[in-house]
Amino acid sequence: MEPQPQEAPKKSLPKNYILIAIALITLVVCLGVLVIYLLFTNTNVLNTNSNNNNSDNDQLEDNDTVLSFAEEDTTYEWSGNALSATLPTDWTVVEYTTVEGMEMYAEQENMSFDGITGIEVYNESDALIFSVKGVSGIGGTGACSELSVFSDTPDSYIQSVTEENAYVGEAAPTIIDLSNSEYSDISFLGRTFRRVGNEMYVDVGSNAQTFETGCGISANFVIINQIAFSIMGEFTVTGNSYTFEIESNIVDEETLTKLDDVLNSFVAN
Repeated sequence: MEPQPQEAPKKSLPKNYILIAIALITLVVCLGVLVIYLLFTNTNVLNTNSNNNNSDNDQLEDNDTVLSFAEEDTTYEWSGNALSATLPTDWTVVEYTTVEGMEMYAEQENMSFDGITGIEVYNESDALIFSVKGVSGIGGTGACSELSVFSDTPDSYIQSVTEENAYVGEAAPTIIDLSNSEYSDISFLGRTFRRVGNEMYVDVGSNAQTFETGCGISANFVIINQIAFSIMGEFTVTGNSYTFEIESNIVDEETLTKLDDVLNSFVAN
């Protein structure tokens, strides 16, 4: 009996090779996952930055819009024949050089007028806000039935008004205490005023550190040296006394504050 040939024994891979192969496959998979993660993350970052940039640009545009509105002119320079002022947009001033500007005057035959007889300030709705009107040929006594006083009104001034009342046979004035009132300081064509609400008070004193409130005829008429008017007729009269008044229906503080700025800006040309 012939001997049968024997099959060569099959060789198996060493276990170390198998482990290395598994490790390499795992490493490749992990690297692939890492690359995908990094690509996805960078894409999100780019999108986020793009959105932030767009948001910043929108914000800049919004800011530009705000600045654009802020830079728009809200006032303009008005100039008349004799006066100039800075006015809010759409406000107007009327200078009068005729009888229409006068509050009081003595009649003459064949009268004509020259100079500034009156001033009126109108707001954007063409509502009269403030007026100054010429006064001529009107007199009065020095008596004061009322005297408005601020915290810096001197006692000596109050005493002098009381003595002037007594001199003409009148009682002491009723004191209107404004010492705790809020007020605005106004310098209008060389005269000092204070505004409390829609009431204006003129300083008739010469001391800039105090406020001597006009009373009686001085509470209603003021001499303004920077403007004047003339009345020509049978004889010529030159004057610079004027009434001054904020319209009683003007109570809006925003409008009144704008008026403060307007009055402070008036100058003679």
